[in-house]
Amino acid sequence: MIAVAVLIAVIGHDLLHTVQRWLTYVMISVFAVLTVSALLTLQADSALADPQFSWSAFLIQLSAAAGYQISYSVYVSDYSRYLPHQTPSRQVIFWTYLGAAGSALWLMSLGAFLASALPSPDAIASVREVGNRVIPGFGTFTVLIAVPALVGIMAVNCYGAMLTGISAIDGFKSIKPNLKSRVCGIVLVAVVIFLIAMNIPESYLGSFNTFVLLMLYFLVPWTAVNLADFYLVRKGRYAISDIFNHAGIYGRWSSAGLLAYFLGLLAMVPFMSLSFFQGPLSQALGGADIAFVVGLAVAALVYWALTRNLDLDAERLAIQASEQQLEGGAQ
Repeated sequence: MIAVAVLIAVIGHDLLHTVQRWLTYVMISVFAVLTVSALLTLQADSALADPQFSWSAFLIQLSAAAGYQISYSVYVSDYSRYLPHQTPSRQVIFWTYLGAAGSALWLMSLGAFLASALPSPDAIASVREVGNRVIPGFGTFTVLIAVPALVGIMAVNCYGAMLTGISAIDGFKSIKPNLKSRVCGIVLVAVVIFLIAMNIPESYLGSFNTFVLLMLYFLVPWTAVNLADFYLVRKGRYAISDIFNHAGIYGRWSSAGLLAYFLGLLAMVPFMSLSFFQGPLSQALGGADIAFVVGLAVAALVYWALTRNLDLDAERLAIQASEQQLEGGAQ
């Protein structure tokens, strides 16, 4: 599986899009049939046994749903990098929201329904059982078709991790993107993933959940700074060529962005809820974790305040020069 994922990632962007597009069609069809089968053959009595509302349970579920959506933010540039220049922003936002939120609402609801209706705590066994009820063998097919879907996700992760690693190194030492750097980066990521996977203990689920939460905590203020910069400060206008130029208008680092990021992360600490640490305000909320709300708000507001005196007029000149340069290179 790792070898196939590496091959797809090395070939690159276009193959990744093709694989993901066709897998999307297949997975939607398969899980549509599985959903119909579940609704026709199962009765989730336990889901309605205690319908009382709980703020703590609501906030816990809200943070889980937020984590699912925010974790997608690291992929946005990988998917949108080569979109046509005239692609409407509303169209990009709509289809991204439909895919991210729609899949979460649908599949999380289906998972909750299966967990309530079936005695087995094993998700794979539950999916196989429900699928086989409507069409013999369909449940097994549903489980097996998840394998190429996982390979596709692994390929995207290897590709994205390679780009992130090269970008991080380029902040200290200039790197010329080429086939060699791409292959070396992807193979290195794959080796690290393989070694981690081979050494994970069987009872890894609790540790994995903690890792996912930690990743969410680090992503939240980063996402807030990006969104504030795009929508509030620069309003989607950038000098693209200067992003890759250390001597350009953006420089190597954004002090405002870094300060906003770390202040946002610091503000989240009292609201965090982890297996080895629980902030005092999270305890007061009955274990609910709303750190992402605090992190988003603090990081975005701090960044907006620090960039209010930014010289956008000077940036407009750089943006015009960048657009002319890019248009000239495309001809």
